[in-house]
Amino acid sequence: MLLGHSHHASDNTNVRHDGTDLDLTAGKIVFVIFMFILNIFMVVGNSISILTIAKTPNLRSRTYYWLVLNLAIVDLFNSLTVVPINTIWELYGIWPFGMDFCNITICADLAFSAIASYSTVLVSIDKYLYITKPFLYHSISAPCVALGSMIAVWIIWITFSAVSVFGDFARNPHPNETIYNGLDICNFVMTDLYAVLSAIVSFIAPFCILLFTSLKILCVARKHICRIAANHESVQQSKSNSVHFAANSSRRNTDTNTTSLPRTSIWTTSSTSTTQTSSKNSREEDGSIKRKFPRDSCRAFGTVMIVVLFFIIMFAPYWFASVVDVGCSCIAPWVYEDYLSVFYYSHSLVNPYIYMFTDRRYKKALRELFRKKLNRKISQSHIRSMSALQDE
Repeated sequence: MLLGHSHHASDNTNVRHDGTDLDLTAGKIVFVIFMFILNIFMVVGNSISILTIAKTPNLRSRTYYWLVLNLAIVDLFNSLTVVPINTIWELYGIWPFGMDFCNITICADLAFSAIASYSTVLVSIDKYLYITKPFLYHSISAPCVALGSMIAVWIIWITFSAVSVFGDFARNPHPNETIYNGLDICNFVMTDLYAVLSAIVSFIAPFCILLFTSLKILCVARKHICRIAANHESVQQSKSNSVHFAANSSRRNTDTNTTSLPRTSIWTTSSTSTTQTSSKNSREEDGSIKRKFPRDSCRAFGTVMIVVLFFIIMFAPYWFASVVDVGCSCIAPWVYEDYLSVFYYSHSLVNPYIYMFTDRRYKKALRELFRKKLNRKISQSHIRSMSALQDE
């Protein structure tokens, strides 16, 4: 990470980058290679997500996927700019570029992380309105509303980041010289107030919104599942009562018919067999439904909570360490560089793959896209083969 804050004048362990780390050690090489591979998956995943939504009319017609597309775009920008620049910085040990480019990179780092957080919030709010307030959703959900929300998020957080970096709003105005001993010129030393404020607006507020909307979605989904299960049980009970009534009626009819004993015996056996078969099928169907509804409930739980879960895993360690560091200045630089930064930037990695594995329409569109791409390659190969045969 590029960020840090100054608390104790005699302690420089609370910074985000240690400028004295110039040796090209085996651990640093492994870390750089790992970040390079991670960045490749970030670029590929978000590029596929953008391409899938852009080329699928069914997805483009839904405002929800506009918001998912917006999240993929900011994650792609983050994986093309901030992550590789930080990887190069880690490899060199000192900032290899100029001070102006340093400020631009810090501004992009702040902006992209906040935009990613609130883009996730927009996706969650859209899903919340769609499930919990469907009439309100269809009355206010429109492309202009989604586009306006996305533009507002970008403008607000780019402006906030630019003011923080270039307007000396967040920098410590009187840093002690000992704080800068051995530090890189690109370290952005924050004030304690800004460190806490950043944690609130960039993590705590989005997390509270995501938690509230996800829990409401979960409650509504479980209610719908339970209601469907209750309706199905009532239908099955009515069918069972109808079968028993028909069996009793046929039994009474056969008791009154005494002219043909063998025929009566055959009829009774057939009726009993039919009743037993119907009861068996009904029990099997009831069992499958009872197994299906808990599975649907778990699927609904996992789908709506997985975004919140990864949001916590990716962002919470860094922001928790930043707030703790305000009070104790006890977090070593390598903790931020080698561990917390990896979790922080991995949020841009997991987002596209979450939708690949959990969203039914997205998965269908992705399969269709790959199928068309494969068929195009096969047809092109066939055309080249036919051209080669004709030339011969």
